[in-house]
Amino acid sequence: MDKQMQNFFNKRADSYDEVHISHIDGGIKTKEMVSNFVPQNSKKVLDLGAGTGLELKHVFQKFPSIEVDCVDFAENMLKKLKDKYKNYNVNIINQDFFDFHYKKSFYDCVISVMALHHFAYEQKLKLYKYIHKTLKPDGAFIISDYIVDSIEEEKEKFEEYEKSLEIKNENNEDVHIDIPLSLKTETEILKKCNFKNIKVRMNLKNTKLITCIK
Repeated sequence: MDKQMQNFFNKRADSYDEVHISHIDGGIKTKEMVSNFVPQNSKKVLDLGAGTGLELKHVFQKFPSIEVDCVDFAENMLKKLKDKYKNYNVNIINQDFFDFHYKKSFYDCVISVMALHHFAYEQKLKLYKYIHKTLKPDGAFIISDYIVDSIEEEKEKFEEYEKSLEIKNENNEDVHIDIPLSLKTETEILKKCNFKNIKVRMNLKNTKLITCIK
């Protein structure tokens, strides 16, 4: 677990909702859309990087009795989520994605909103294999995230990341580091992990919503 990244998000729990609603391309729209692609018969959902649970409002409106495991390494975010949805079936899991135990064929759907762009290629490859494993047959994986359009922009962002990493390590700062991949690379990883029926459902500037199935 990256303690500096964890500290960054814990400190920003109070402003998280406002930033994601008002200042990110796609804003709340992408969080509203996620619920449209959760399979109708879903009973058990995994939300990776649940944060304060902005997207869950719309999921619970459509599926009031659904059970959601909410994984996030920022404890302060999860406290807000728990308070918002105390009347719903949520399980709060304060863990890093790579420490979480992915049970085989356990979830009907895995969702992740604005959380996966902090991982490089090899990390995503490993994580998406876990996600594929934990989904039931024909289960859905829904990604709404910061994804760039070109390989060139992907390379530029990675160079920015490497420079930020140097500053973080030198000064021991709490730094928020983005490593968005291109749509081409993202699709390539999903295919390598045996996902099928990969579709882009929304493409608004650098915010994209992708669905696929096991």
